Amino acid sequence: CVHVGLVEEGWKYFNMMKSVYHLVAEPNHYACMVDLLGRAGLVDEAMELISLMPFEPNAGVWGALLSAGRTHLRFDLAHLAAQRLIELEPDNATPYVVLSSLYSISGKSKDGDQVRMTKKLKGIKKSPGCSWIAVKDKVHLFVAGDQSHMDIEEIKVVLQMIVMEMIHPIMDFTGLRSTLS
Repeated sequence: CVHVGLVEEGWKYFNMMKSVYHLVAEPNHYACMVDLLGRAGLVDEAMELISLMPFEPNAGVWGALLSAGRTHLRFDLAHLAAQRLIELEPDNATPYVVLSSLYSISGKSKDGDQVRMTKKLKGIKKSPGCSWIAVKDKVHLFVAGDQSHMDIEEIKVVLQMIVMEMIHPIMDFTGLRSTLS
């Protein structure tokens, strides 16, 4: 429901948990609903749902609201969510990064600088992005900025081919592809 914006469908299933299946919604269920509402631009409804939760929101709930606040430039909600995230996860870099970015794009570069300085003074570092892929029963891990993969040169050539195909989709790169095989 979240990724395709099916808000009514999401509400239906959320409410059916209790009414039909007699299940009590847990923090992660609320986080999904806040994410769904936030992605749909219904950030005030997301905040209302948080205020009605029968327990304290967890980091997932505040993270979903922070994301919605960033997406829809709702500084008030983004700031609130960032504060709560910092309370729950003091070593998490995400609220600092998102807030400093929001301040910067809104022309409040001094505020953005202050948030970055606070993060730096606290010794909080953002973890580098990573991904992995399994090829022929072997898992290959890729970390942002890392150039140590044993096939890095071939990977760079293939990525360059992909970029070229995106830029010039009518060109034929099959000859180049066969020389790499």
